[in-house]
Amino acid sequence: MFIEICAWRLESEVRMSNQIHIQEGILNSDYLASALSRAGLTSSFRRPETQALTGGRTGAAVTQLTLENYPSTERFVLKILPAHTWRDEMMDAHAGGEALLWFRGVTQKLPPPISCPMIDVSCDHEGAWWMLLRDISRGIKPRGAFCMQDEQVFVEALACLHAFFWQHPSLASYPLATPMGCTELFAQGFLSLAMDGNAAPPSGIRQFLTEIEPFGLLYPKLIRSLSKSDLEWLVSLAGNRSWERFLSLGPETLLHGDLRRANISFMSSDHISLINWEFAARGPVAVDLAWHVYLHCWVYPSEDIDPERSEKLLLQSYLKALSQLDVELDSDLFELQWKSAWLRVLLQLGFCLADRDDPNLTARMLTRARGYLRELGG
Repeated sequence: MFIEICAWRLESEVRMSNQIHIQEGILNSDYLASALSRAGLTSSFRRPETQALTGGRTGAAVTQLTLENYPSTERFVLKILPAHTWRDEMMDAHAGGEALLWFRGVTQKLPPPISCPMIDVSCDHEGAWWMLLRDISRGIKPRGAFCMQDEQVFVEALACLHAFFWQHPSLASYPLATPMGCTELFAQGFLSLAMDGNAAPPSGIRQFLTEIEPFGLLYPKLIRSLSKSDLEWLVSLAGNRSWERFLSLGPETLLHGDLRRANISFMSSDHISLINWEFAARGPVAVDLAWHVYLHCWVYPSEDIDPERSEKLLLQSYLKALSQLDVELDSDLFELQWKSAWLRVLLQLGFCLADRDDPNLTARMLTRARGYLRELGG
C-alpha cells in the first residue's frame, strides 16, 4: 500500500506541476479545470472566485468556489490539508486522513442514502492534499433546526452505513484511526489545560489546542466552573482510561467520528451527505452514536427534543434499522460499549457544557458519567 500511495502522490504532483495557488481571491484555473475534468464534470468556466470559510479541524484551509459561466446550481469547496498535522502525530492515524479514504475508494462507495461530496483528490509538490468537493451547505440545518424527524431519518441512514462496513474484510487495511487514538488526542489536550501549564504539552497538542479553537477556549471556562472534586474526577478519567478497553472488543465498522450538525447535509428526503471525515475510525457503533446523541439530544437540542426520551427513541430506531439490515448486536456488549463511549465523548466534548453554561446540565452529565464508570469497574 505504501508503494501504491507514493506512486499516486508522484502522479498527482506531475499533474499539478503548474504552480497552483490562491492569490487575491482567485484560484489558478488550470488546476480546477483538470480536477473537474477528472471528476467527469464540465471544465469550461470563465474564472473561479473564492471565499475563505472557517477551516477544517486539522489545520485545513477551506475555500468556497463560485465559477463564472457555470451552471448556477453547482458550487464547489476546495479543502487543502497540509502534508503533516497533529492528527498524524497524536491520533494513531495515517497522514492524509480523509484524502486517503477517498483515494482508497472508501468514501466513494458509501451505501445509500449516505454519500460523501468529495469528487477529486490531488497532492501538490509539498505533499499537501487538495480535495475538491461539491458544495452541500444548502442542506446543513442551522442550530436548533435539527428536529426529531430529522434525527429519525439520520439514525436510520447511519445504520445503513454501519451495516455496509460491518466486519468488512478490508476494514483493517483502510487508512483509519482507532477510537483510542482519537481519545488520546483529546485527553492530552484536556490534561494540558487542567494542569495549568505545569507540564509542557507535545508540539502536536499545542497545534491541536490552537486549531480546535472551541476546545482551547471553552475547556478552561469549564475547568474554572468545576468544584475541586469534579475536576479531580475528570482529570482521573482522562489519565486512567482503562474504561476504554471495551471499545476494542467485538465487531468493528466504519465510523465517521464527528457526527455533529455542521457535518450532516440533507440534500433531499433520501440523500444525506457527510463531510469532514478527519476523525474517521474503525470501531464499535456506540462511538458514533454517543457522539451524536450527546451533542444533539443533550447539549444542543432543538425545541422538540426532550433529551432523555429522545435518546431512548433514537437508540431504539437505530437498533431496529440495524436489525432489519441483518446485523444483530450483542446487547450486553453494546451496553458496555455505550457506557464507555459516553465517558469518552464527555471527556472529548466536555467543553461544550461551558458553551451551554447550564450548571444543572453539567452536574447531570457528571453524575451520569460517574455512575457509568462505577458500572464498568472503574
